[in-house]
Amino acid sequence: MSESACDYLKRFLSEVDGILGIFVADKDGVVVASATMDDMPDQARSPYVTAAFIVSLQQVNKLDLGDLEWMITSYQEMVICQFHFTCQSALPLFLTVVGSSECNIGGFTIE
Repeated sequence: MSESACDYLKRFLSEVDGILGIFVADKDGVVVASATMDDMPDQARSPYVTAAFIVSLQQVNKLDLGDLEWMITSYQEMVICQFHFTCQSALPLFLTVVGSSECNIGGFTIE
């Protein structure tokens, strides 16, 4: 039986200490797949988290500062890591990882 995208994301919640949620969104900020813990802050569930990253990408491109592929943001009691993936044949995808303030960011690898 094949594994769904949500099941795949849930594995990261237990493998890396401090991760509270993982979201995959499309270019419009619509969440395609997600996995969250019960104690994830409500602010992290907001669609504005992904939208702010997309706007940051657009502004960096307008200012010709190079390619922005990832960003780490510290907000109140959480750390938000966001990644931008593009492929020539597909639309861009945005991965958002929400962790507690004690989260081991270096322990999260994308394969």
